[in-house]
Amino acid sequence: SALFCEGLEEFVESPNYAEGMKTLVELDREITRCIKNIDVPGLFEATGLYHQTVYKTSGNSYLVELSRRVHFHHYNRQIVDTVGFKRLAKLATVYAGATKALLKHDGKKACALIRVQIPAIVELLNQSDSMQINTSKKR
Repeated sequence: SALFCEGLEEFVESPNYAEGMKTLVELDREITRCIKNIDVPGLFEATGLYHQTVYKTSGNSYLVELSRRVHFHHYNRQIVDTVGFKRLAKLATVYAGATKALLKHDGKKACALIRVQIPAIVELLNQSDSMQINTSKKR
């Protein structure tokens, strides 16, 4: 998340800001659509592309490549299965706030909005791990 936040701050200074911002606005709409339609694969795809767009626009080719190679869909699916889509979707709405801040060239505010969600995301991940462990113990 620190790298993502750093990317948000660099995003607003990028010479590719306008093109990146256009993509983020479209992805933010897609994230909202996925949440409304309970489209789990779509939500994971859109949030992944959101991150890749920030990295690409910020000029961080390493994180672009890493985010393309690492597929977290199986882990995200486990989270949805154990803690529920509504809780995950609530956290995903942070992208709307970050997009609004970036539209105002405020990378620091976008970063702050993302960081507020980190404890809740960590809690979901911990619950998912804990529930997976508890489930496997019952078998």
